[in-house]
Amino acid sequence: MSTTPITFPGLLRSEVQKTWSVPSIGWLLLLAGPAIVLTIVAAAQFSPGVAVATGSMVGGAVLALAGGLSVAGEYATGSIRTTCTVVPQRDRVVLAKGLAVVLFGLAIGWVGAIVGAAVVGILGAAAVPVLVAGPAVAATALLGLFLGFLIRRVAPTAIVTVIGLFLVSGLIGGVRIGDGYVVDWLFTDNATALVAGTPDWGRPLVSVVLWLVATGAVAVVRLRRSDV
Repeated sequence: MSTTPITFPGLLRSEVQKTWSVPSIGWLLLLAGPAIVLTIVAAAQFSPGVAVATGSMVGGAVLALAGGLSVAGEYATGSIRTTCTVVPQRDRVVLAKGLAVVLFGLAIGWVGAIVGAAVVGILGAAAVPVLVAGPAVAATALLGLFLGFLIRRVAPTAIVTVIGLFLVSGLIGGVRIGDGYVVDWLFTDNATALVAGTPDWGRPLVSVVLWLVATGAVAVVRLRRSDV
């Protein structure tokens, strides 16, 4: 008896539905947008770019937690085995899950930034930061997903995601590396700088891309070479 192989669009649709259907993950997705709006309102006393960047950082962290926990939850329940049985090409699994998270991140990041900026009356002045907020939130969510593939356990994934996105900068960001500091190469700080606006956008962009490429590559290798 032969079976029809699942197409990539079908796999992507399945991952989107799977992400949304898990109650804990669904609640995090629902909370991310209001978190962006409320943070922008709370940071309205700062420049438009900084206000939107702060909102994108908080919303991105919530979505990163959702992305990481969605994968760790599959390992906890064992459903990742079913996924990898149906889709033996495990890199396609990572790609589909990554695209699903990016779609959620773009939608929530843009809507949250637009609503938040409109509420405090800075939508016109913050047009560019609002535009960049969507990709920044999506990239942060994607990093959380990759961490989920690497760590695979719910509690450690949550702890590492929160510490990595919120606390590392304050703990070791001021440590010098050559002519610069650790903070110059931390993911969250560089993603936030891109949203806020910086004349030197090249280095932050390179840093964000390197973080995603490195963690994504390791996630794929780990999924390919280890048991699920």
